[in-house]
Amino acid sequence: MKIDSHIGHCVSEWRRKAGLSQETLAQTIGLQQTAVSKIEAGKQSLTVGQLLLVLDACGVSDPEALSHLRDGASGSMKPLWERIDE
Repeated sequence: MKIDSHIGHCVSEWRRKAGLSQETLAQTIGLQQTAVSKIEAGKQSLTVGQLLLVLDACGVSDPEALSHLRDGASGSMKPLWERIDE
């Protein structure tokens, strides 16, 4: 799974668990609803700052987020230089 798709899936899951709509999350983090939709679909990347805002808005702790993100990346644990062309 590509990283943007995995992060998007995580954002969607965190948002839903927090009981937020895409529109509410978008307003909270300063984006348009269409941007949140694209992020969740894996079609738009997040900056680190935006990711931190999402975590805060959804009430997700940094360790919980890292664990969740790491779980999805476990299939691609090759070093970066081996994945550069993927």
